[in-house]
Amino acid sequence: MVGNARVGNSESVPTGLTTMVKVEYPQGDKNQCLFKAVASALHYCGQVEAASYFSNAAPTVQYLPRDATLKSLRDGMEKHAPVIGGVLIFNKKQKRRATNRLSIEEIIQNKTMFPTVIIPRGNDGSASHAVVVVDDIIFDATQSYALKLSRESLDWICGACGMGDIATALRFERPVKTKERYTRTIQKNW
Repeated sequence: MVGNARVGNSESVPTGLTTMVKVEYPQGDKNQCLFKAVASALHYCGQVEAASYFSNAAPTVQYLPRDATLKSLRDGMEKHAPVIGGVLIFNKKQKRRATNRLSIEEIIQNKTMFPTVIIPRGNDGSASHAVVVVDDIIFDATQSYALKLSRESLDWICGACGMGDIATALRFERPVKTKERYTRTIQKNW
């Protein structure tokens, strides 16, 4: 399952890691981080109707196994955000394809306007939380404001042990069954 609320870590985010970009759809104490973070990122990217759909759908997937939740996310993106609904999957073994790799350094250095879901693996082996990276910020639905895209922020998200690597990532970057094009420039938020 992916979607854990921040349990046992009431430590607030260090002020040097936050931005002024609001997380529009916080998860509160619910296990809805994946869909709420995606909703907030889509809202930020101007895909407001799709954002509303994912926020409203969050309770329906919070107890599903990880693969079922990710499939629901992919299906929802194709239907509600077709302009970017096509996905490129990283760090997950594919049945008939080579595994695309994405490292922490690459996600930090190669900023993109396309929402990228990250399931970080902590140095303690945990991989039960999800965040979304877009431009130079991280949408973590446990927070009120987006975090700066940095190694320090990713380490903080994973807790006291820090982040070891990216367990799985999904970048939504291709149109699906539409002639519309996603046009937005990368924003600098810090």
